Amino acid sequence: MSFSEIPIGLALIPCDTVIEDRLTGKKSLIGIFGQFSVRKFPYTHPNMCVLVSLTGGSGEHVCELTCSDAGSQKVIFNVKAKIKFKHPHQVLDMVFQLRATEFPCADTYWIKVNVDDMPLMMRPLLVVQRKENK
Repeated sequence: MSFSEIPIGLALIPCDTVIEDRLTGKKSLIGIFGQFSVRKFPYTHPNMCVLVSLTGGSGEHVCELTCSDAGSQKVIFNVKAKIKFKHPHQVLDMVFQLRATEFPCADTYWIKVNVDDMPLMMRPLLVVQRKENK
């Protein structure tokens, strides 16, 4: 594979849900977030989606979405999908739906996208403990 065939990351967006219009294929991201504020740990987030948008690829690839704890590097979730580009100008929007994701402690977690084991993009997800009002 030449360097020009490696896809380019356009977007990596966690949100509550993604709605796709059946007629147009347009996607609406609902509840975009970059942080959870929770009462206690471990915390299980019931449902979240991650939109990954790529372009510039050629042929078939394996796209991997991983989230790991910044401190211990413990993997929180890991999902793989096969992708196929018809041409390099195509934009692929993939939606990864995750259920019952457990975060063991307050920390910075990193959501990462690898294609064919090569890192393309990453973003932090902060999980903090909510201060209770007394």
